[in-house]
Amino acid sequence: MAGTDQHTELFPGGYQEPLPTTVNVLTILTFICSAFAFVSAFIVFAVAPFGYENAVRNQGSMDQLPSLIKSFIGTNQVEAARLQLAYRTPILLLTLAGVLLCFFGALQMRKLKKRGFTLYVLGDLLPLVSLIFFTNLSTAAGVGVAFSYGI
Repeated sequence: MAGTDQHTELFPGGYQEPLPTTVNVLTILTFICSAFAFVSAFIVFAVAPFGYENAVRNQGSMDQLPSLIKSFIGTNQVEAARLQLAYRTPILLLTLAGVLLCFFGALQMRKLKKRGFTLYVLGDLLPLVSLIFFTNLSTAAGVGVAFSYGI
């Protein structure tokens, strides 16, 4: 007996509700974004020493920028890069924990479990902790973070 609805499946436990389209799209996008964030976390971890060296090397050229641009990108880029280098392991671990929570939450949402959404939201907010406690955000970075979390 072939199912009349392509999203409906029969399991030994009985009938399963069809997966809503919005949940299907959200979870597929979460899987893609989680894979991207997983790879990006390791790239940021590996590139942190080069970012610090680059900030030290370009420190003199920062003085030549107009004051409006300096206030927007931050006055002490060397300190921000140093903090990112010093705390790169906790940043990596918090990012990976957030990715895993998002991924597991999306799997739970695909099973139509309500706790999946809670795990998904916790996974989205966990990397924000590393931004607040382990980095020195400039105005530009703060606007970018606010925009991405707003979406």
